[in-house]
Amino acid sequence: MIKNLESISVRKQKLYDDIHSSPLTVGEKVYVKSGDLEKFQSGSNYNKSCTIVQIIDEDNILVNNDEYKNSSPIKISRTSVIRYIIKVGVNPFAKADHVRTLNYALESILSTLGIIDRDREVVIGGVEVPRVNWNPFVINKEGNKEYYQRPFVWSIEDKQLLIESIYQNIECGRILVRKRGWHEIERIIASGETEVAFNDIVDGKQRLNAVYSFINGEFPDLQGNFYGDLSQHSQNRLLNNQLMAYAELPEESDDELVIEQFLRLNFCGVPQSKEHIEFVKSIKNKL
Repeated sequence: MIKNLESISVRKQKLYDDIHSSPLTVGEKVYVKSGDLEKFQSGSNYNKSCTIVQIIDEDNILVNNDEYKNSSPIKISRTSVIRYIIKVGVNPFAKADHVRTLNYALESILSTLGIIDRDREVVIGGVEVPRVNWNPFVINKEGNKEYYQRPFVWSIEDKQLLIESIYQNIECGRILVRKRGWHEIERIIASGETEVAFNDIVDGKQRLNAVYSFINGEFPDLQGNFYGDLSQHSQNRLLNNQLMAYAELPEESDDELVIEQFLRLNFCGVPQSKEHIEFVKSIKNKL
């Protein structure tokens, strides 16, 4: 039975020793011991993550509380500081992406993205900004746009199979959306770019379009029934299902993270061709 789950190699121990013997620096993340947390007006009994903003003298430093980034810096004794060593050593895992998954019903997903219940586009900097972008892009090192999504390629049969999967209560993969906030869009428009939306569909384009097309009466299901033929009960079950997980990349996510997520996802329905995957990988190499 393993008693101590942290295994420390000689190489990592040397890194620890180097950190503890080096001077504190501005910008370094540290922990403030729980005994000094009253200075943060907190009754918590755990150490608080902080960032050093100023070295005052040999005995004192100024730190910002990482939990409240807009709060005023606080003077702390150096003896109250614990060095932040949790990431010391080799870190082979992919970069944390902070994807947020929400328990949304299908109707809520379609409404949130403005695919149904469309309201008038918001005008920012003289540019009409839609709620959703079906054909998103990233910017490469040369400053050029790289469009990483396929066009709408699903056949009617592909769309019918998705609707049948929903009827049969089969999980239908994840919808991934890149969120853009008001200030981010303002900054993008100020740079001269006008092709921008509040939501980029990173993954799930074909599925969302299939569902919308069915609700819009554009094709029947496998039994030949159009959406308007379904009972109100069945329509409600279709709209209220949670068989598609909904996840968001937060505002200010960088392009590299978006492409990494696109390549990492498993695809539902018509698989991405090998050629298209290689194309998206080539985009990643340009970022």
